[in-house]
Amino acid sequence: DHLVEQVPPVATLGTHFATVPLATRTGGDLFRVIASRDGTDVYISGALQASSLNAGRYHEFKASSASFLSIAATQPVLLVQFSLGSTVDSTDSDPFMLMIPPVEQYRSSYVITTPASRPVAFSNYLSIIVPDDQKDGLRLDDQPLPSFVLWTNIPGQKLSGASFNISIGSHTVHHVDKSKFGLSTYGFQHYDSYGYPGGLQLKAQCVVKTPDRTSDIDECNSGGQSPCQHICNNTFGSYQCSCHQGYFLQADRQSCSRSAQPCRCSSIANGICRIGGLCECRPGWGGPTCSNPQCHLVNHCSNRGNCVAPNTCQCDRGWTGFACAASTCPQFTTCSSCSQVPHCGWCDSQQKCLTGTAFGPSDKDTSCPE
Repeated sequence: DHLVEQVPPVATLGTHFATVPLATRTGGDLFRVIASRDGTDVYISGALQASSLNAGRYHEFKASSASFLSIAATQPVLLVQFSLGSTVDSTDSDPFMLMIPPVEQYRSSYVITTPASRPVAFSNYLSIIVPDDQKDGLRLDDQPLPSFVLWTNIPGQKLSGASFNISIGSHTVHHVDKSKFGLSTYGFQHYDSYGYPGGLQLKAQCVVKTPDRTSDIDECNSGGQSPCQHICNNTFGSYQCSCHQGYFLQADRQSCSRSAQPCRCSSIANGICRIGGLCECRPGWGGPTCSNPQCHLVNHCSNRGNCVAPNTCQCDRGWTGFACAASTCPQFTTCSSCSQVPHCGWCDSQQKCLTGTAFGPSDKDTSCPE
């Protein structure tokens, strides 16, 4: 694949970033942090991940498709996000490289456009990162954002991120109070894709020697409730839990138990281990070990796809959108009755329902609506 994107001037690079996972993907995203000056340290969600990078060197890492990240560096860096090939998760997609604008270069308005519907129609998405208390002021084409948009907090920052589906064509996104926010747009088709930042300011930035430690959130007292069962020690961008004497810290690194019985949670990201090793599932997860993703907020994928991550669907062929509720058949708008009968959904040039999907007819013996 031909991966090309203009690189901004070094003087406009930044030190603070927030990232949003790509919609519909379940196999993770690849990131690369490229240093512009010697002696650069890189922090990911408050933890040091690379130290003393020299100019031109980079730190590369893969993040899960459920990870919203905060990335900071002690010197200006360039951050790029790579979409992986469709063989990673058997999803309609293809590689692309997306430059992530630094928080310092966010704008208050953007104009973007998607590819045209011909020769093929892409499934198109927006990723937005905005201050927690400014979400309600966002406008898409002068209208409030759709009600189905789900926001996730960016760890260690007072920012929230979301990705959602948009229609084909040109769009404007702005904030009514001119608050600054980050925006990227991208899309997928069968072995095809694109992605680019919606825009950024190109103001020269001051060189920052160390991450800003004055804006750290005290997770131990956030919302008046400690994330730790016993003792919480705040650190920059994170926190550490410990237990009273005679108790043992469990695998979720938050809960304490009198025995060293291992926690039954499949992952500390999925659930909180309670006394006795029982797992209390976090939102979006279910099952005895909190290993089963739940898709309640996206209508259980409309029974047209698989729930592969919390409120994340892998749609069946012929369907798209967060809840797999939209057909990729370009003429489906007047064939709505097709969706009511299994194996019906392909429309011919006369808008007639036929057996099959948006990709073509099938040989199944099914009576479809006239």
